[in-house]
Amino acid sequence: MIRRPPRSTLFPYTTLFRSRKSKESVALLTALMDWLETQKQVLKGDEAISNEVVAQAHIENHALKLFLWADTEDRAARFNKNVVKAFYTAGMLFDILSTSGELTDEVIHHR
Repeated sequence: MIRRPPRSTLFPYTTLFRSRKSKESVALLTALMDWLETQKQVLKGDEAISNEVVAQAHIENHALKLFLWADTEDRAARFNKNVVKAFYTAGMLFDILSTSGELTDEVIHHR
């Protein structure tokens, strides 16, 4: 019987199983998952790692900070690659948040 991995690690596992055709991608994803599991054990005392609700709040807070900074720079007509990267990263973090449950009204507004 195959044991289902925890929800927080489901994406790497599904990616791994979809990409089994490439030995390089399997090796990379396996090494990445091993490293992530090691880091999870090292940081298990950190509530942002061990508690899913706190982790979501932490990611949401960081995504909003990035978005608001990039929005301020954009409105001030200060365009550069860091603004683009901040918008892109905030968008990726918002997408991650959408996979783990309901989004807050503030995230929905800024998304």
